[in-house]
Amino acid sequence: KQWYQRRVAITAGIFKDDKIAQFIIGPAGSGKTLLLLGKVIEIYKRKQSSKVKFLIVTGTFELTELSQTLGKAGLKTCASHFLVRNQALELQINKDFIKAFHDTESCDYDTFILHHHSLTDPSFWPMIKRTNDLSKDVLSHLMDSRFNLFIDDFHNALDCVLSDLKSTKILKGYSRSLVRLLINAMKKRFETQKVSINTPYFWLVYDHGQMTLRKKKKVPTATLR
Repeated sequence: KQWYQRRVAITAGIFKDDKIAQFIIGPAGSGKTLLLLGKVIEIYKRKQSSKVKFLIVTGTFELTELSQTLGKAGLKTCASHFLVRNQALELQINKDFIKAFHDTESCDYDTFILHHHSLTDPSFWPMIKRTNDLSKDVLSHLMDSRFNLFIDDFHNALDCVLSDLKSTKILKGYSRSLVRLLINAMKKRFETQKVSINTPYFWLVYDHGQMTLRKKKKVPTATLR
């Protein structure tokens, strides 16, 4: 009971501490995902006049449920994938996502949900840009100031990058460069001095204990919640 009360107090403290950048580490079941979603909703309701939209990077298969949860709070969402329940769970790309994601000013979405598997999926970066050039692809927009960026279960994202047996050498190099840029982008947010209504948030949730780094077995790295 004391552990639970202490955990609730810590979570409440992080939620109320309205820092632009947060690097949250915690074990499975500690409420990290709920904290992240709660903060997204709180910021949305508090800063509806802000032009900054939300980008959530997640490893969950339950993308529809995630969209529904945010929808109940009034956010309009667009997810990168659909979940197809056949004999095995399968993620299928939402073709409308990429178009909307590149033209956020024209679309009416408040929130974009990007699955971890996009980090090693060439569909999310153009054929002519399959190099280390991060200038005009979908994933490079993770660091774009148009978005409040919330990355959930970052350990799963690292698994996708480091353990994906199907990745080419170029794609792995690209993905690892992306991870490095994400960390550098968070550092810059930590160093942000002037904060205004349009200053974007960057929260990252991580649990080193859940990393697998599987090299031989093809085991899905996305989290089923």
